Amino acid sequence: MDKIEKYIDELLEKSTPDRPIWNIEKILQGKKSTWNYIDGCMIKAILEMYAITKDEKYFSFADHFIDCKVMEDGSIEGYSVEELNIDNVNAGKTLFELYDLTGKEKYRKAIDLVYSQIQKMPRTKEGNFWHKNIYPNQVWLDGLYMCQPFYMEYETRYHNKAGYNDIVNQLTEMRSGKDAIWYVMALIDVLDHMSIEIFEHYKSLQEIFKKTIKCIPLGGDAKMQKVCMGYAILKACNIGILNPEKYLETGRTLIDGAIDEPFDQKDD
Repeated sequence: MDKIEKYIDELLEKSTPDRPIWNIEKILQGKKSTWNYIDGCMIKAILEMYAITKDEKYFSFADHFIDCKVMEDGSIEGYSVEELNIDNVNAGKTLFELYDLTGKEKYRKAIDLVYSQIQKMPRTKEGNFWHKNIYPNQVWLDGLYMCQPFYMEYETRYHNKAGYNDIVNQLTEMRSGKDAIWYVMALIDVLDHMSIEIFEHYKSLQEIFKKTIKCIPLGGDAKMQKVCMGYAILKACNIGILNPEKYLETGRTLIDGAIDEPFDQKDD
């Protein structure tokens, strides 16, 4: 944990909402960062750090970062629903926790705005969301991670679970592939926000997760695969999907191994 805190603290010291150091491509292009999935992943991680450590610096940074991008009416700088880009849903995950922590109504309005994109997304004939409007009928596994956990949390909190069947069908339709690490992360994050009261759906995703985990080589050559698999396994242990006695040490070993490795350019 000390290494992770040190790494994240160094990133925060070098970052502002317009120039987050982790989104180096924007900086190299001389552009300021707007609403995007990369920042969404990082701010979610910072909020997780706050949940674990209760250190106010993490909450303050995350709140300031998102507050700068969300206007009082709930509109979001640099975000267009009509672009119909599933990647843009990912940063919306930060809004639920920030709304809970701050009570800012603009975050609640922004949640509805991002949800309105889900309602408009074009679909394949099987019912899956296209990844982007500019990629007709293409469904990417990382898109499941970007969108479905947000979709599930919204349905659980605000929509009386009406979309559960749709979410489960989309996840069941896709299963895994070469980017299966995105799929298992999507599954475990969806399960984390899913009500167990809808037991049939919950159980079906739980079984898919367990089967998929067993089919993916643990570790692999890339740091990203180790981190993603470690994350999915540890979270599954924490929320009761996997048996900690069997899997906890595996998850820790994957994360610790990735932390100790030097960063490789081939890791996305």
